[in-house]
Amino acid sequence: MHTIFRIADVRRNEGQYWKIILSLTSDTDPELMKLADHLRQEIGGGSHLQQLGNLMQKTGKFDRAKDMFSTERNITSERTWFEQIRFNHQLGYIFRENGEFVKALSYYEKALDIQKANLPKNHSSLAPIYNNIASVCYSIRDFSRALSFYKTALDIELKSLPSDHRNLSNTYNNLGSVHCSIGDYSIALQFFTKTLGIR
Repeated sequence: MHTIFRIADVRRNEGQYWKIILSLTSDTDPELMKLADHLRQEIGGGSHLQQLGNLMQKTGKFDRAKDMFSTERNITSERTWFEQIRFNHQLGYIFRENGEFVKALSYYEKALDIQKANLPKNHSSLAPIYNNIASVCYSIRDFSRALSFYKTALDIELKSLPSDHRNLSNTYNNLGSVHCSIGDYSIALQFFTKTLGIR
């Protein structure tokens, strides 16, 4: 671990200067260890570039996160299919958050293609990518595709999750929103009611 200091005191000196008194912490400081563990859980594992990219993504610095993930992708010549999925999924998320929906869709679809080539067609880890693709389709007002992808995600979730799982609630809510957008209010109400039944 690098050197970490605690701010012990801050005093204003004469004029425009401040005096900041620092105290050195040790590697065994319980509060520091707790913070470090929390940060490790938040940003996840992987290489240093992946961790830095995750941190940039969590703090809303999507351009920097994109640079980190792209650099990691370019310098890592041999990756497992799982790593390829993660890179494409992360880049899809970043482009979606930046409003670049065509690029986001492209990366999400690459991730889906890799997953479908390596996993059974109803594997539980496919549901999030179907949901993300549906979300992008909804954002670009392609409601028929959004509906199709949300339904596929729901089918997988119903087979793999408990009936009161939060992900089911989110998918029901998303399906309700799509039906509302296309004017199917009675169907939308059914999905929103299911959402409320879980929450």
